[in-house]
Amino acid sequence: MPPPPMLEKLISAKNARKKSNPPQQQQPAPPVSAPPSRKKASIRRAFGGAANRTFLTSTPKSRLAATASNKTNQSSPVSLLSAAPNDATPSEQELHANDGTERLFHVSTDHAVGACSSAGWQLLQSPHSPSSVMRSRKANQDSYAVIAPFQHSLFVGVYDGHGAFGRAASQLVRDVVPDHLEKALGPASELSTLSAEQRRRRIVGAFSAAFSDAERALKDTSRQIDHAFSGTTATCALLDSEQLYVAWVGDSRAVLATRDSSGLHAVDVSWDQKPCRIDEKKRVRLAGARITRWKKNVGPQRVWLPDEWLPGLAMTRSIGDTILSKYGVVPTPELSVTRVGAQEQFVVLASDGVWEFMSSEEVVQLVDDMRSRSMSAEQAASALVSEAVRRWNIHEQVVDDTTAVVVYIRGSATDRRERGLREVLRTRRRQRVDPAVGIPMGVDADGRLHSFSPSNSSFNSHDDDE
Repeated sequence: MPPPPMLEKLISAKNARKKSNPPQQQQPAPPVSAPPSRKKASIRRAFGGAANRTFLTSTPKSRLAATASNKTNQSSPVSLLSAAPNDATPSEQELHANDGTERLFHVSTDHAVGACSSAGWQLLQSPHSPSSVMRSRKANQDSYAVIAPFQHSLFVGVYDGHGAFGRAASQLVRDVVPDHLEKALGPASELSTLSAEQRRRRIVGAFSAAFSDAERALKDTSRQIDHAFSGTTATCALLDSEQLYVAWVGDSRAVLATRDSSGLHAVDVSWDQKPCRIDEKKRVRLAGARITRWKKNVGPQRVWLPDEWLPGLAMTRSIGDTILSKYGVVPTPELSVTRVGAQEQFVVLASDGVWEFMSSEEVVQLVDDMRSRSMSAEQAASALVSEAVRRWNIHEQVVDDTTAVVVYIRGSATDRRERGLREVLRTRRRQRVDPAVGIPMGVDADGRLHSFSPSNSSFNSHDDDE
């Protein structure tokens, strides 16, 4: 029986290739090396996806990127991939694996760090029926960075891009901010000699300069990024043995978990810069922008041009979105500083995909539950993102990009248990509890401290009056 026509064509094509490409002389076999582990292969996929093939070439030469070939053994793993839901199909799992817009460097720190990022879902017109829509996976516009040592500290940054060039914006800002911040801070030896107020002034100025430099980088015409209608949030933290500094623009949030005699508490160390925030609304309106819902009654409050329904930005500060620059939407960050003591447990930085349907208290309780069951920071970040995505699927047809970085302060629960409960109790008895520890304070441009009482709420952007 003759082969089917299609198979016959394939056989003919194969034979033709053989004739046109005669076999070459056999080369000596290369030295045999051990096959890469599954984890290393996954790391290569994360850095080598089609969307970010040039990823590693953009890393600064002064730092060591965490790749399969040079990643050192660490006491706690650092996530390079987001975890797919248990019921995900293979294609969805592959999409999760290719979410890797992160820039995760070699981490050498006493703190355990884990991260997870997941691309969202959008509604598109069905190609089969113009009157119907279908859900489609979107490109992930979130990114993050974890760098240690960084001026004898740990640096963490989360960036949530938006607009047609949001992905390019968040990844560029992710690269620019830590490099320019380190230059602006100056040598670590010099920083350690400054007084507390001088140090705060130096850090405030360094973050402001780094964020402004990032916006200037977006305006570089050679990058071909539409910075007028695209931009990104930036929430960055510097954590050392004594203090936690947080600088932010936009609505990505940082939360500190602290424990006292009454239990575990969520302490917001950033304040979402949304149009419903009274002081931010006043500032932007004084600059000439309009703040209202779309056509007065649809969706959350947004920032608009004075005479046009553009661009409808859902935050009052941003790196980018330069069409609103003269109307108060600026890259100038706010800063807070918190003294870290024995009662501080962990820090969570996350994009608003996490906070849309989860409060700070819920996030802290979820991570603490994972930690109490000896789960790693990586597993906690993955569980947090999965729970946030689950809630999006309950409440909405679309899902926002969702990113979380979890930092266990002073190691994981497993590390503490290995030291022994008695040793932990003896250590706590020796430590004098300072009432100022664990209380965030705002920092102004001159390095002076002021009271800081953020009132973040997962649904405040929809409920507040205009």
